[in-house]
Amino acid sequence: MFSQLLKYHRKGSFALKPEHLLSNVCNAPADASGVYLAFALDKGTKTLIYIGRSGKEIEGKIKHRHGGIKDRLVNGKQFGDRRANSWPRQMKIDAIEHLQVDWFVTHSEQWLDCPTKLEKQLLNEFEQLNGHLPAWNKSK
Repeated sequence: MFSQLLKYHRKGSFALKPEHLLSNVCNAPADASGVYLAFALDKGTKTLIYIGRSGKEIEGKIKHRHGGIKDRLVNGKQFGDRRANSWPRQMKIDAIEHLQVDWFVTHSEQWLDCPTKLEKQLLNEFEQLNGHLPAWNKSK
């Protein structure tokens, strides 16, 4: 699943437990745009629960969010609050031991892939395979 992500060379991941500060563990770049995937890891099971993005295309150019992927992850809103607060709270509600967040910078000298379009493509692929969106995604 998501073989299109293999071409991106600037990528990484980090783990988040409910007791962690997201701003301390997030190693996503503050100077780039792209997509990110959050997986719930619980008793050896890995489940994709969220697909997100930072940045958008305007007139053929990528417009980066101030603070890049890192700021979107830490300060972007979800569940009515900044993710720095809402993700640990939601993890407790959903009984998730920890999250693995994989991030991918979707532009370089070789390609200029729009994060918004790629996010939509990933959500469509997930929905086609599973019959629903990831648990923490409300819509495409």
